[in-house]
Amino acid sequence: MACVLHYKLSLLATEEETTKVKMMKINVPVFRSLVFAGLLAAGTSATAASGTVGSEPFHWYPNGALDWIDYCDDCATGKTSLGFSVNLGGKLFDSFEMDANGYVELLSGAETPSGYGYGDIDGLTNSQNSDRTYILAAYDDLSSDYYGYQGYALFSDRAVFSWATETYDDEDSGLMNVFQVALFDDGSIHWNFLEAGYSSYDYDLFSGLYLGNTKELFEITRDDIPQLASYSFTPVPVPAALWLFGSGLIGMVGVARRSR
Repeated sequence: MACVLHYKLSLLATEEETTKVKMMKINVPVFRSLVFAGLLAAGTSATAASGTVGSEPFHWYPNGALDWIDYCDDCATGKTSLGFSVNLGGKLFDSFEMDANGYVELLSGAETPSGYGYGDIDGLTNSQNSDRTYILAAYDDLSSDYYGYQGYALFSDRAVFSWATETYDDEDSGLMNVFQVALFDDGSIHWNFLEAGYSSYDYDLFSGLYLGNTKELFEITRDDIPQLASYSFTPVPVPAALWLFGSGLIGMVGVARRSR
């Protein structure tokens, strides 16, 4: 006998309304197959990387007129709207905080900045803020208190974050390091390193991306600031199997409704 799962929808209403509600029939083997396919797809997407990083020919986005600029040690912008939303690792971000120490924290909805400051990448990813997402560019103890600046420029499809800064070890020496990160609304990220003049540093000058929601760390460079070099992060699209699973469930609900 075919396995048929009957769902009887009972509403606390008048007898006339109740008689209008019929049993919804769902074929159990088909339902189980769809659920299995969905779980398989979800498992694949959970274990697969959210994107890939690699090098690319050097390029530089002209700063033009910056929307914000500062000259300081251990300062940050505070929470600021991107002007667009971007999906990274399955989480939607709409704002940020840029820090003088070479990182941008991406924020979602009502999230507030962690205000982490400086350190090494292991300390950041193992801290109480390990569920946060950071774009890192020569992340260390940096300072533009004597020379340089940090600032950002916002566009309709991207945000460009720029640093011209010394390491704290080199403070007041004029040994400049110039680099930028561009975040696009399609989730792609570009790191561009123009100049590396440092002589010493405190931690690990880490450049890359950390996705707190998936606990993925994408490393570009460590213990080094490149010069005349560019790198990029390319997000992986949502697996087609997930779309098929969703379409299958929608179709099944439609068939169930017609069978009432």
